[in-house]
Amino acid sequence: MNNLDQWKHKKTCNVCLYPIVFKRDTHFERNAKNGISYPLNIHKGQCHTKVLLSDETVWEVSKRQPNTIQQLKLLFR
Repeated sequence: MNNLDQWKHKKTCNVCLYPIVFKRDTHFERNAKNGISYPLNIHKGQCHTKVLLSDETVWEVSKRQPNTIQQLKLLFR
């Protein structure tokens, strides 16, 4: 594995709040308007499944601000 597989800037999953280090661990979602796939701030796999089971869309979860996420996490503990 080389450094080309890593993100250049810090990326954090908005579901579990752990860092996303490698590009292959990120969920990519295709935009319906232009057909381009974009990397979201969500781990693919278990975190993506949690978002699908919730009421929110992957785009909403990916765009959340970190301080909002921390407040929600503290509220539901």
